[in-house]
Amino acid sequence: MKLRRVSLENFRAKQTAELKLGSRLTLLMGENGSGKTTCLGAITIALGAILTYLPKVSGITFRKRGDIFQSDGREAPYTRIEVESMKDGLAWDCLQKRDKSQRTAKQIPRRLGLGALHQYLDQHVIEPWQEGLTFELPVLVELEPEMTVIKDLYPLAPEDTSVYHMTNDDEPEDLLDLDHGLTGDTLIEFFNAVSATFDRMRDLEDDFEQEFEQEEEDKP
Repeated sequence: MKLRRVSLENFRAKQTAELKLGSRLTLLMGENGSGKTTCLGAITIALGAILTYLPKVSGITFRKRGDIFQSDGREAPYTRIEVESMKDGLAWDCLQKRDKSQRTAKQIPRRLGLGALHQYLDQHVIEPWQEGLTFELPVLVELEPEMTVIKDLYPLAPEDTSVYHMTNDDEPEDLLDLDHGLTGDTLIEFFNAVSATFDRMRDLEDDFEQEFEQEEEDKP
């Protein structure tokens, strides 16, 4: 499952933010404290809702403290993470309230909830698993400390990539639409470097599969 979009409300360092993710690669650039890790944490929590619904698995969710945006020492009424998948527009959100008071409840906007996600998982994961059929699970790949990518192992292309400049302002800036001195040559160099790394990973995967197949053939 690939994510198309992630939206944040009152989450950690960001009061609001929305990212449209590239179908192959998303690059977040910015100074320390600009919100890169905040965006990754939001995606992790959104995907954690998938794992939590599965039998005998617990996904990452909101922390007891520290995830709700604060201003002047006061917490916002809630924090919400909304994501949309590239599969049939599937969307869901995860929400944490400041408290259980009626006043807080009245300040929470209408939400998507997890119903559509659970229905999808029932049909595409849990039922096939119960019947012994193959199924797919979403995967988040994180490379530290130089860069973090959400990706699948296919060739990369600039037109399939999102590049964001994270700042201390609310909304990230899309560098593919704005002029920030990030030249086409620089992007091409970056894509080539990342592509070469992933090509090497595919080669290692192929080598492993060949070795495994050879070991299976050599078994008496």
